[in-house]
Amino acid sequence: ARVTLSTKGTITGNVVVKGLPFTAENVSAILYAAEVGYWANMTTAVVTLRGFVRPNTTQIELFRATGATVTLTNVATGDLADTTDLVVSVTYRADA
Repeated sequence: ARVTLSTKGTITGNVVVKGLPFTAENVSAILYAAEVGYWANMTTAVVTLRGFVRPNTTQIELFRATGATVTLTNVATGDLADTTDLVVSVTYRADA
């Protein structure tokens, strides 16, 4: 899916992509990895951008790393600009 902001508005907290078509299978030991194949126009110098779908949810939580760190941290609203552009894909097992 392509997510392109035209204005960031007044969003707060950690960034998630909501509205996946199916609820992820409810297995507590599994995180489904999402690939962010393209990103542009972020306010933070991101070198790695990833996502995860947690069990029993319909959203992708986004995580990032900068050149100064090797650990992933949540993408925060301050990392986004009014024109941030993302291409995200995920394959996950849906709940029956």
